[in-house]
Amino acid sequence: MPPSGDSPTTTYTDPTTPTELPEQEESALPTPTNQAGSGRVIDVTVGKDDQLTYEPADILASVGDIVRFHFVSKNHTVTQSSRNDPCNPLADLTGFDSGFQPIEAGSGAEKTFEVTVTQDEKPIWFYCQQFVPAKGLSHCQLGMVGAINADRTGQNSLNAFITRASSSD
Repeated sequence: MPPSGDSPTTTYTDPTTPTELPEQEESALPTPTNQAGSGRVIDVTVGKDDQLTYEPADILASVGDIVRFHFVSKNHTVTQSSRNDPCNPLADLTGFDSGFQPIEAGSGAEKTFEVTVTQDEKPIWFYCQQFVPAKGLSHCQLGMVGAINADRTGQNSLNAFITRASSSD
């Protein structure tokens, strides 16, 4: 697993290959952020307004682009997972993981974690590992998930990933 810290840079290749599944109805998700082009920085806010969100959660990126996650509240992670096991790290532990990034309430502090995109042919899935004991659910199960280069519709869409995460173990 890559090292964690205040501002790590992680380069990765997603080793998972999704299986083709039947199409589903079109997602009601907003149009993804598309800042295609080698070396561009795509900013994602983690926990904006104390919400369990990545904003944007649906990202389009090209090889060489950097996705920069800005942690602005609470204690979240950005951890790579697979389409079929959305709330767990990749089984072979080859994916990226920011580690927990606590931010003191009202401090105005921010931590960043960067991921350099090394392939753009298939979706790269991510989630927050934090658990909410009072609810008996993880942030992932509560919808704190995202994707890089997900399909707009079907089983490889962010909408389908959110549905799988909500019923994940």
